[in-house]
Formats: sequence, C-alpha cells, structure tokens
Amino acid sequence: MEGPDLGAFSFGLDDLAEAFASLSMFPLFEIAHYILMCQAVRSDSGGLTLSRKHPLANWVCCMLMCSAGGFISSLLLGLPLIGPLSKTPNVLLASAIWYVVFYAPFDIFHKVVTFPPVLMLVYCVKELHRSHTILRGVLKARKVYSSGIIVQICIGIVGGAGSGFMLNFQRLVRGKWSPETNQILHPTVVLKECLISAILFTLPTGVLPINQDQLLLLTGIAMVIVKVTLTLTNVGDPFKPIENVLCMPIFGKAEVMAAEKKKKE
Repeated sequence: MEGPDLGAFSFGLDDLAEAFASLSMFPLFEIAHYILMCQAVRSDSGGLTLSRKHPLANWVCCMLMCSAGGFISSLLLGLPLIGPLSKTPNVLLASAIWYVVFYAPFDIFHKVVTFPPVLMLVYCVKELHRSHTILRGVLKARKVYSSGIIVQICIGIVGGAGSGFMLNFQRLVRGKWSPETNQILHPTVVLKECLISAILFTLPTGVLPINQDQLLLLTGIAMVIVKVTLTLTNVGDPFKPIENVLCMPIFGKAEVMAAEKKKKE
C-alpha cells in the first residue's frame, strides 16, 4: 500500500502560497478592512453622535483609520504624508463604506455587517489582509533602509496595526484626547502578532525552512485562527503566560507584583 504523496502536497502548498502572495488586496480585502475601521470609529465613544453633528470630521476620522498604516509609515520614513490619499479608487471605496456604515437607510448595512456570521467572515478576510500589510510595510521600509532591520520591523508593525496607533489621533480630530490608552502602554494581541510576524519577515533567506510566500500564507492562517478563537471563546491574551514568565526575572515584574499584592492587603 502506497503512502501519501508528500511531493504532491508540497507542490500544492507552494501553489497555494504563491497564489495567496499574488492576491490583489483591492477591492475585496480592502472592503473588509474599511468596514472594520469605520465600525471602530462608529463604536468608539461619541462616534455615532459625531456622524450626525459633524459629518466632515467623522469622514476625516474614518479616512485616518482606513489609511492609518500608510500615514504613519510615510511620516516615519520621511515620505509625503498625504501619499495614502493619492490612491483615488481606495479613497472613493473607503468613502462609500463610510457612508453606508453611518448613513444607510434604516441602518441596514450596520445591522448586516454586525450579524455574527457575517462579522466573523469580515474578521477572517481582514486578518488575511493584515498579513499582507505587514509584509508590505517591511518591504516598503527595506527600499529606504535596506540594512535597517529595526526600521523594517517597526514599519511592518505599523502596516499591520496602524489603526491602533491612529486611534488617539482620530479621537483628537473630534475633540477627545485619551493618551493613556495608547498601544505602547497597553499592547494588544494584534500588536504582538504584528511584532512577531514582522520579525519573521525580516529574517535572512534560509534561516527558516520555508520561503516568504509560504511564511505569508502561514502568518495569515495563524492570525485568522487567533482571531476566531478569541472571538468565539473566553480565552485571554495567549501571549500573557509567556510574558509573565519572561518579565519576572528580566524586568523585575516579580517585585512589582509583590508590592501590588502587599498594597492591597
């Protein structure tokens, strides 16, 4: 009895990885991204009220979120800050999504995209989009700083988690400022995923037993699995146990925890 044809499986995986790497993010993947960014503005405190009183400010907030990675990476790399708005089809598509999220008759679009099965599908598409934007950020930085590994990692993180960094700035546009909520103080699971992914994408060729296309595919699948798991279960931050173990001896977290416990007592 013949065993499974591993060569055929490898060939199929290569084809799948290559196809995923060559996928165009516009328009399907961008639509999922724009929906979630506009929903984030809407669900943020005062977001819906702002859309009724100040539509222009509301539109600006959504555009900042939709192109957050582009704006921040352009600022950090010394590129034209207005560059992300030069992609007219993207801006028009994001504006259309903004309008239906906030102003569709009977709020029908919002009700549809927040219906759990639909929302889960949008989440999955968004996570696949995120893996692409991380790699895009790394490659964008590599063109400017070919040997700047730290810069490439930073821009990769911004590409994948830029909306988290932009959140406070879009709040500032609508007159709300909450600097204590920034991602540096309170890193999210998404930020940690982007950090790990960006590091992997910057590793020299040959360090990993897979090529860049396969790494991109596996990164996207892993992000989808994490998102679905966190959404459907009560599982907390999967990185916390590792962080707690590492931080205790390295950063003196044990002393801090002991001091906090003593203070409560």
